[in-house]
Amino acid sequence: MEPTTPAPGIPVSTTPSGFMSNPFAYIAPAWKALLLNLWTLIKPGLAAVGIFAVLGIITAVGLAAVRGSSQAGFNISLFVLGALAVLAVIALVILFIPYTIIIYLAGQRGQKLTFKEAFKECPKYSWRVLGGALLTGLAVIGGFILIIVPGFIFAAWFSLTSYIIVNENLGVVEAMKRSKALIKGHVVETWGLISIGSILGAIPIVNFVAGLISGQAVAARYFHLIELQKTGEKPPVHWANYLAIVLAIVAIPLNALTHPTVKNPPTTPSYNFNQSQ
Repeated sequence: MEPTTPAPGIPVSTTPSGFMSNPFAYIAPAWKALLLNLWTLIKPGLAAVGIFAVLGIITAVGLAAVRGSSQAGFNISLFVLGALAVLAVIALVILFIPYTIIIYLAGQRGQKLTFKEAFKECPKYSWRVLGGALLTGLAVIGGFILIIVPGFIFAAWFSLTSYIIVNENLGVVEAMKRSKALIKGHVVETWGLISIGSILGAIPIVNFVAGLISGQAVAARYFHLIELQKTGEKPPVHWANYLAIVLAIVAIPLNALTHPTVKNPPTTPSYNFNQSQ
């Protein structure tokens, strides 16, 4: 099935025409495409943080009142609220993943979307995108268990699955096959591009948008691979891909060590649930 085409007059991609093997060449155009819908992209996240903050305050006050009257009631309330919080996070993830993909694809077409326009499309893709993520995860884990190397190959092969589900409206298995067909022969270049997110994450000024730039860059590469598949060309692998992978290997532990929760771990209050009231 051919990918959906943009409306007349809308460019297929805001990146320079033609496949770019150099992963660093995607950073600037990806940022340009991202800016088209940046506020639409981050608005749900900010809203969710605000809602959870308010609910957290209300919950804390409510739990304090319940605990003062009954320890058993406090334990039950704590369990129920914890379960509801987990379900709420899962629901947000199921909706937010296709939401971000829709925004990325729109940016590559030069389309500006509102929250309503992007969000109304999410339900039709949510479960397929979740299924694709689960199957991809299982394939990658299985690859690592086998001989490690296949895990990296599978991760690259199926990295476009979510984009294809949304853009080409395919089922999970069909999208995974399509992703493999596009990525085959470009595994090193795929990992070079994926590594950009880790590299940018090590730079304090831009680390908060590193993942967004990386996701937008993958959308650009997806469109370029479609064009490349039609021509049948196989450009040489740019040396910058190997540099990006090496830098990412260094950046990942550096990011972990410099993360605020590692440098200043939060203190968790302890409760004696068996304490009699």
